[in-house]
Amino acid sequence: MTEAGGRFTNEEGETNQLAARAHIASNGKLHEDLREIVANTMPPHLM
Repeated sequence: MTEAGGRFTNEEGETNQLAARAHIASNGKLHEDLREIVANTMPPHLM
């Protein structure tokens, strides 16, 4: 994924956190915007 420019992080933007409750995968260009949307809209019990 990263070779193609994508990103995969937990909801806090940390990489290599497979034990996290939420993950975000994106094309890389939109990752921070997508992460912010998820952080602001996902119910706390799912995070």
